[in-house]
Amino acid sequence: MHTNKQIAIIGFSGKMGQAIFHCLPWENMSLGIGIARDAENDFENPNLQTSHDYRKAFIGTAAVIDFSHHNLTSLVLQHAIDINYSGALFIGTTGYEFDKIYDLAQQFYDQGGMVALVRNTSMGIVYVKTALKAILNLKPNCQINIVEKHHITKQDRPSGTALGLQGLISDLGYDSYCESIREDSTVGVHQIKLNMENENITLTHEVKDRKLFAQGALEITKIMLQKNKPMFLHDNNIDSIIV
Repeated sequence: MHTNKQIAIIGFSGKMGQAIFHCLPWENMSLGIGIARDAENDFENPNLQTSHDYRKAFIGTAAVIDFSHHNLTSLVLQHAIDINYSGALFIGTTGYEFDKIYDLAQQFYDQGGMVALVRNTSMGIVYVKTALKAILNLKPNCQINIVEKHHITKQDRPSGTALGLQGLISDLGYDSYCESIREDSTVGVHQIKLNMENENITLTHEVKDRKLFAQGALEITKIMLQKNKPMFLHDNNIDSIIV
């Protein structure tokens, strides 16, 4: 990857936006511009370039990372399509209408774009999914419950990760029920409980620091820039590049 790849962060003032910012520089990526509703008002560092206009994220940048609000996601993708953006686009926002956003990401990819639509960039979740697949492929007679816990300010429920787990479970021929809990400052906990007649199996993934997600988003973005070819990464194929 060439030196000095400037990226834009949409949702710069949010928890994930700030986590990504504090991980930079990452390899040869640095911040070009931060997009936030409170841009140019609340950031004391005069060296930070910020704006409230998401369209500026696509000017002169090698990549755009979006962790904003689900109401903005479709606009971000549509703008990338309209201008035929040549950089990498990482969508980490959750809570959107999945089919609509997936179709827009597919459209961006079909015209030659690089896009990642990934709801959880944790390696631990990859391991949990791999273990869950191995268990369910043995066809146990069980009922499956998911419990997901997050901080009280997280708006979407179930979480995007929980929805992805439910999709995987459904693809493997099982139904599942999900309980969502919002409490204190919990970063993220997902439990998958397989309840059988005389025994239970519980798979638990607990995030200690949200910089885990920030590092994962940056790593996936780096890989897209290195490969520099049309690609569409999502929950069902991301394992292949981050394992």
